[in-house]
Amino acid sequence: MSTSYDGYFRSAAGLDLYVKPSGPLDTDSWGDDVIESAGDANEAIGEYRFPGLTQGVAYEVFQQLGGAPDETDLPMGVTSRPDSINYGTLAGTLALNLRRLQQKFQQLPESSVSVTRGTTWQIPLEILADGWERVEVTARRRKSDDQSESLLHVVLTNPGDPADGLQIWLGSTDGFDAADGSIDPGDSESVAVCTIQAATTAAAVPGAFYCWDAKVFAAGDVDPLAKGSLIVEPDVTRTSE
Repeated sequence: MSTSYDGYFRSAAGLDLYVKPSGPLDTDSWGDDVIESAGDANEAIGEYRFPGLTQGVAYEVFQQLGGAPDETDLPMGVTSRPDSINYGTLAGTLALNLRRLQQKFQQLPESSVSVTRGTTWQIPLEILADGWERVEVTARRRKSDDQSESLLHVVLTNPGDPADGLQIWLGSTDGFDAADGSIDPGDSESVAVCTIQAATTAAAVPGAFYCWDAKVFAAGDVDPLAKGSLIVEPDVTRTSE
């Protein structure tokens, strides 16, 4: 009788997923028992395979949010193996994951923004004080990530510069135009707004969480303007031609 099996999990396509044995999680050596998704699964449609799982052991699925597995990664559910399901363990694990997800949503700051892939994104900031010289908006998987790894980085200068707009998209400085992103400075009664065009956001990965912030530069000082979480939702209806 085989002592190992292949686990499967369905989710949004294009995610970086891995599994860990269910139960008390050791946060001191988080990456030691990680099993990553196999490359031969049909991940293009959101089907992930995890090979070599131990018989009789339930596994939790996590979405990797940074460059390596970490205890702050997002719990997604449990793997499935149709011919051998322990429904008691499955129910307990799903309840645990639900509590974890609820805690994560409760911890989101009030300035969290939910956007949909393939639509125009608008991130509200705050009212700009007189004398501002430059505004920058950045979103990353983790605050510790390098600037070059940003999901987006948008710049607006005062007075305006032709180079203003989207500077980084999906960790790259190529493949888009600066005009694909912009910051509307608003006025004394309306907040500034960062916008990313729909044609550009169509390439974003759904189901991902990002942290974002905005900074304003004036008279040699740098001050925080706004910050929060950015949640990329999958789109259901897509335009066909």
